[in-house]
Amino acid sequence: MPMSLKSIIAILLFLTAVMHAQTMSRRIEKDIDRYASYLETKPELAFYYINKAYRNSVDIGNDSLIARSLCNLGYYYYSKGNQAQAKAHYFKAITYGRSVRYGKILSYSYNQLGIIAAQSDQFDKALSWYLASLKMANLHHLPEIKSRILLNLGNLYMIQADTLKGIEYYQQNIANAEHHKLNKELVQGYITMALIYSASDAEKTIKYYYDALRIAREANDDATAFIIHLNLSDFYLNSPMQGSMAKSLGHLRQAAEIQKRSNDESQLFFVHFNLGGYYLTKKQYDLALEYYEKALALSPTSSTSSQKLNLYKSIAAAYGYKNDYKNAYSYQEKYRNLMTVFLISTRI
Repeated sequence: MPMSLKSIIAILLFLTAVMHAQTMSRRIEKDIDRYASYLETKPELAFYYINKAYRNSVDIGNDSLIARSLCNLGYYYYSKGNQAQAKAHYFKAITYGRSVRYGKILSYSYNQLGIIAAQSDQFDKALSWYLASLKMANLHHLPEIKSRILLNLGNLYMIQADTLKGIEYYQQNIANAEHHKLNKELVQGYITMALIYSASDAEKTIKYYYDALRIAREANDDATAFIIHLNLSDFYLNSPMQGSMAKSLGHLRQAAEIQKRSNDESQLFFVHFNLGGYYLTKKQYDLALEYYEKALALSPTSSTSSQKLNLYKSIAAAYGYKNDYKNAYSYQEKYRNLMTVFLISTRI
């Protein structure tokens, strides 16, 4: 029996609606990609695209894309320091994520809520959100997110001075990252363990740093290798081991070589600052001051207030060792003045 004209029209309208929804879905996904590409460099444009993606997702009633858009909006507000809006959007993302069993959105949103709670010193809430996130990551086989959660759980317990529990989660991250070949999370795990053992176990510290350095080099990750060389230089500088001073300088020189390739001024600040520290330890105070002054010249654009505080303190110490009390006092005053501003600006 031939279809009626009414039935044909209904089918055509249905197919048109499906095709429209599919076309809109592809456009929404492109807008989400555009949001990600602009987030660091042009946040206002990133917000435009993710807000557009959210509105269009609602228009076509696609709960998965609504959840993705809301989750990304949550991160946008989090990056802007607006925790209230971030939390509100993560909660909405969870609601839509549950309706379609979107494990990645659920795990990520729970993790972000845990981070926000931890930053507000709400240990119990942070722990609850992290464990919920970990459950989703395990259930939906999300190894990368799982490693991030394990690192966050380790950090949470370390803040509570529960070192054993912290190390337990850090080691779980390393095992997970090794198994799934997650180099970024593995390097982060190795560096974290090296920092933990730096004051108590030189052998473990060196092993973890060099394991991290090997992976960074294999991945041509100069930025991470730079950090590891600085950390190793600092470790050897404060170590009583034979030949440690030469090793400290060696790692500083390797960091300097990386900086030359990158031409990154923020890296150059750290090279000069750490060379100042090296020569201060060697009691070569004029050389120390020479490098400290070079770091100071870069500090307006290449350092945080905390780093500048440490620099003023180091310069004051160098002048003090030279018995130049006038300059030592001058930099102590700069330190005190900046400390006062720093405390006011960070007060809640």
